Amino acid sequence: MLQELGHHVIGVDASPHMPAQARKRLPGVDFLEADLHRLPLPDNAVDTVICALALTHVPDLAPVLAEFARVLHPGGNLVISDAHLLVSYLRPTLARRPGPDGRPSLLAEYHRPLSTYLAAALPLGFPGQTPRNPAAGATPSTLTPPRTHSRPT
Repeated sequence: MLQELGHHVIGVDASPHMPAQARKRLPGVDFLEADLHRLPLPDNAVDTVICALALTHVPDLAPVLAEFARVLHPGGNLVISDAHLLVSYLRPTLARRPGPDGRPSLLAEYHRPLSTYLAAALPLGFPGQTPRNPAAGATPSTLTPPRTHSRPT
Protein backbone atom coordinates (compact mmCIF):
# COMPACT_ATOMS: atom_id res chain seq x y z
CA MET A 1 0.00 0.00 0.00
CA LEU A 2 2.79 2.49 0.82
CA GLN A 3 4.47 1.72 -2.47
CA GLU A 4 1.20 2.41 -4.31
CA LEU A 5 1.16 5.84 -2.66
CA GLY A 6 4.58 6.63 -4.14
CA HIS A 7 6.82 5.75 -1.19
CA HIS A 8 10.10 3.88 -1.61
CA VAL A 9 9.60 0.82 0.58
CA ILE A 10 12.33 -1.40 2.03
CA GLY A 11 11.41 -4.66 3.77
CA VAL A 12 13.78 -6.49 6.12
CA ASP A 13 13.68 -10.02 7.52
CA ALA A 14 16.39 -12.17 9.08
CA SER A 15 15.11 -15.33 7.42
CA PRO A 16 16.57 -16.10 3.99
CA HIS A 17 13.18 -17.41 2.86
CA MET A 18 10.88 -14.52 3.77
CA PRO A 19 12.34 -11.79 1.49
CA ALA A 20 12.08 -14.18 -1.48
CA GLN A 21 8.44 -14.93 -0.66
CA ALA A 22 7.65 -11.24 -0.19
CA ARG A 23 9.24 -10.32 -3.54
CA LYS A 24 6.72 -12.61 -5.27
CA ARG A 25 3.82 -10.64 -3.78
CA LEU A 26 5.38 -7.17 -3.99
CA PRO A 27 7.87 -7.14 -6.87
CA GLY A 28 8.59 -3.39 -6.71
CA VAL A 29 9.69 -3.40 -3.07
CA ASP A 30 13.32 -3.81 -1.97
CA PHE A 31 13.45 -6.78 0.41
CA LEU A 32 16.67 -7.38 2.32
CA GLU A 33 17.84 -10.30 4.43
CA ALA A 34 19.19 -8.63 7.56
CA ASP A 35 19.06 -8.63 11.33
CA LEU A 36 17.21 -5.79 13.06
CA HIS A 37 20.34 -5.12 15.11
CA ARG A 38 22.37 -4.30 11.96
CA LEU A 39 20.22 -2.79 9.23
CA PRO A 40 22.08 -2.48 5.90
CA LEU A 41 21.24 1.20 5.59
CA PRO A 42 23.29 4.36 6.11
CA ASP A 43 22.62 6.78 8.97
CA ASN A 44 19.58 9.04 8.49
CA ALA A 45 18.44 6.99 5.47
CA VAL A 46 14.66 6.72 5.99
CA ASP A 47 11.72 8.89 6.96
CA THR A 48 9.73 6.16 8.70
CA VAL A 49 10.44 2.78 10.28
CA ILE A 50 7.47 0.45 10.60
CA CYS A 51 8.11 -2.64 12.70
CA ALA A 52 5.23 -5.10 12.78
CA LEU A 53 5.18 -8.21 14.95
CA ALA A 54 8.97 -8.52 15.08
CA LEU A 55 10.03 -7.01 18.41
CA THR A 56 8.18 -9.75 20.27
CA HIS A 57 11.04 -12.05 19.14
CA VAL A 58 13.85 -9.71 20.31
CA PRO A 59 15.19 -10.33 23.83
CA ASP A 60 16.51 -6.78 24.36
CA LEU A 61 14.63 -3.87 22.77
CA ALA A 62 17.23 -1.14 23.36
CA PRO A 63 19.82 -2.15 20.71
CA VAL A 64 17.15 -2.62 18.02
CA LEU A 65 15.46 0.68 18.82
CA ALA A 66 18.90 2.36 18.75
CA GLU A 67 19.40 0.91 15.27
CA PHE A 68 16.02 2.29 14.20
CA ALA A 69 17.07 5.70 15.56
CA ARG A 70 20.34 5.47 13.60
CA VAL A 71 18.66 4.90 10.21
CA LEU A 72 15.84 7.42 10.77
CA HIS A 73 16.11 11.00 9.55
CA PRO A 74 16.01 13.48 12.45
CA GLY A 75 12.33 13.90 13.28
CA GLY A 76 11.45 10.64 11.50
CA ASN A 77 8.62 8.38 12.58
CA LEU A 78 8.78 5.03 14.33
CA VAL A 79 5.65 2.87 14.18
CA ILE A 80 5.61 -0.34 16.23
CA SER A 81 2.84 -2.90 16.10
CA ASP A 82 3.43 -5.87 18.34
CA ALA A 83 1.40 -8.56 20.03
CA HIS A 84 -0.36 -7.46 23.21
CA LEU A 85 0.87 -8.96 26.47
CA LEU A 86 -2.47 -10.76 26.80
CA VAL A 87 -1.63 -12.86 23.72
CA SER A 88 0.72 -14.93 25.91
CA TYR A 89 -2.28 -16.18 27.83
CA LEU A 90 -4.84 -16.44 25.06
CA ARG A 91 -2.64 -18.08 22.42
CA PRO A 92 0.34 -19.91 23.80
CA THR A 93 3.04 -20.52 21.19
CA LEU A 94 3.27 -24.11 20.00
CA ALA A 95 6.17 -25.73 18.18
CA ARG A 96 5.34 -25.72 14.46
CA ARG A 97 8.37 -26.04 12.19
CA PRO A 98 11.49 -28.17 12.33
CA GLY A 99 14.48 -26.45 13.85
CA PRO A 100 18.13 -26.93 12.81
CA ASP A 101 18.14 -30.36 14.43
CA GLY A 102 14.94 -31.46 12.63
CA ARG A 103 12.80 -31.46 15.78
CA PRO A 104 9.78 -29.16 16.14
CA SER A 105 10.85 -25.78 17.45
CA LEU A 106 9.46 -22.34 18.04
CA LEU A 107 10.71 -18.81 17.96
CA ALA A 108 11.33 -17.27 21.34
CA GLU A 109 8.66 -14.72 22.21
CA TYR A 110 8.93 -11.90 24.72
CA HIS A 111 5.56 -10.40 25.52
CA ARG A 112 6.05 -7.10 27.31
CA PRO A 113 3.95 -4.32 28.77
CA LEU A 114 3.88 -0.97 26.97
CA SER A 115 6.07 0.54 29.68
CA THR A 116 8.99 -1.67 28.55
CA TYR A 117 8.77 -0.31 24.99
CA LEU A 118 8.61 3.27 26.29
CA ALA A 119 11.52 2.72 28.69
CA ALA A 120 13.67 1.60 25.74
CA ALA A 121 12.44 4.25 23.26
CA LEU A 122 12.28 7.46 25.29
CA PRO A 123 16.03 7.67 26.12
CA LEU A 124 16.71 7.51 22.36
CA GLY A 125 14.64 10.62 21.76
CA PHE A 126 11.49 8.94 20.47
CA PRO A 127 8.43 10.78 21.75
CA GLY A 128 6.02 8.58 23.66
CA GLN A 129 2.48 8.60 22.34
CA THR A 130 -0.69 7.16 23.72
CA PRO A 131 -1.39 3.87 21.94
CA ARG A 132 -4.72 3.69 20.19
CA ASN A 133 -7.04 0.97 19.02
CA PRO A 134 -9.42 2.70 16.62
CA ALA A 135 -13.08 1.97 17.22
CA ALA A 136 -14.95 -0.02 14.59
CA GLY A 137 -15.93 2.22 11.73
CA ALA A 138 -13.42 4.94 12.60
CA THR A 139 -11.73 6.73 9.73
CA PRO A 140 -8.49 8.75 9.78
CA SER A 141 -10.51 11.99 9.78
CA THR A 142 -12.49 10.95 12.87
CA LEU A 143 -9.53 9.86 14.98
CA THR A 144 -8.09 12.32 17.45
CA PRO A 145 -4.32 12.88 17.38
CA PRO A 146 -2.35 11.00 20.03
CA ARG A 147 -1.24 12.79 23.19
CA THR A 148 2.50 13.07 23.76
CA HIS A 149 3.90 12.08 27.14
CA SER A 150 7.00 13.65 28.60
CA ARG A 151 7.89 10.46 30.46
CA PRO A 152 6.52 6.93 30.87
CA THR A 153 4.06 6.35 33.69
